[in-house]
Amino acid sequence: MRLASVVALLFLGCDLSVAPPPPPPDPNTIHLGFLAPFSGPSAFIGLGAEKSARLALKEINEAGGVNGKKLDLILRDTRTGLPESPSISVAAVNELADAGVVAIIGPDASANVVAVKDTVVARGVPLIATGATSPAITGLADNDLIWRTPPSDAVQGLVLANLIRRDGMDGLAIIHRDDPYGNGLASVLRTSFEQTGGQVLAYVSYPVGKFEGFEPEVEQLLASGSPPAIAIVGFGQDTAGILRALQVRNPVPRPALYGGDANSGQLLIDNTPPEILVGMRSTAPSFRLDSPNYVKFAESYRRTVGEEPEYEFVYDAVYLAALAMVQGRENSAAAVRAHLRDVSRPDSATPLMVGVGADEFMRAAQNAGADLDFQGASGDIDFDMAGDVTHATYVVREMVATPEGLQSMVLERVSFP
Repeated sequence: MRLASVVALLFLGCDLSVAPPPPPPDPNTIHLGFLAPFSGPSAFIGLGAEKSARLALKEINEAGGVNGKKLDLILRDTRTGLPESPSISVAAVNELADAGVVAIIGPDASANVVAVKDTVVARGVPLIATGATSPAITGLADNDLIWRTPPSDAVQGLVLANLIRRDGMDGLAIIHRDDPYGNGLASVLRTSFEQTGGQVLAYVSYPVGKFEGFEPEVEQLLASGSPPAIAIVGFGQDTAGILRALQVRNPVPRPALYGGDANSGQLLIDNTPPEILVGMRSTAPSFRLDSPNYVKFAESYRRTVGEEPEYEFVYDAVYLAALAMVQGRENSAAAVRAHLRDVSRPDSATPLMVGVGADEFMRAAQNAGADLDFQGASGDIDFDMAGDVTHATYVVREMVATPEGLQSMVLERVSFP
């Protein structure tokens, strides 16, 4: 059975509030925890991300597993996007630690990473976040247990500000979620925009869990008249609510619209009138088109899952946890924590570059103890002392009307450094 079918069966008709508890983990396998939204407004993320995680597990297990044992996943729901998501994530981390996971892949949201920090430290389980980009995560006192594969919004805010200024906008109104993701990206955007000579005309926040009734916030955005540009730092469903209120208000001249990494998906398209969404531009962490490891991941994903590839940051996180245990010659949380940095970057004059796929993982296992340097589908990881990646590629997208409907089209890619 193809992987896509397996994942689909896991969730077909599944009501998480009444579903029976999952079977106990197999004691003969190594358990990785997987935190993602499988219900709520962001459930599509969990369903997609799990496919990338399971593809990585499939390839690693085909190579013989880790130190002679197979890997498996233990899933927990985060309900990302809802007010209760942080507390649910804390409970999920405790459940995963009780189940004996050696590492946790995810969660996808910055607010959830910040919320689980104390629990992660108390339980001593390393966590590799796969969608959390807030700059606040960099400074967490996490005992070297919190890592992430996507880059910090300290870079994305600069990329977005440069895009808006390059488009000729000298005035900007910003509206953002009041959580670590929204506050972090909006703050960097504001500072970067002003440093390039632009003027921030309005700076408005809104509470997590608000999806409708944005008329008061829109009035604040337009308090000084119609700004040249508006940037929305939100998730798909709340951004859609803001845009619907903005359409009703109908400012003249119409501001140019911009957003961050959560503002280009199908959820936004499906819930927003196309006439206001056309032309909106956004930025998001991405991958280099010339990366042979991305090409290899994409081909494997299409062949195995039967869909277009996505969630390369999840795929890379699974590989990193497995390689850290190979390097430590021990299947434990301590080995993952101790060796994640070792296997992510060149630390000698003669590093052994390790790519993705069963063949590359087998080669790494045969050379355990060498200076392994993982080159992932998302690019070079190279963790710094805060557990952040030091290389980043961003994609710039625009909402375009096509005969098939509204689509988010790639305009360019920007790489740092």
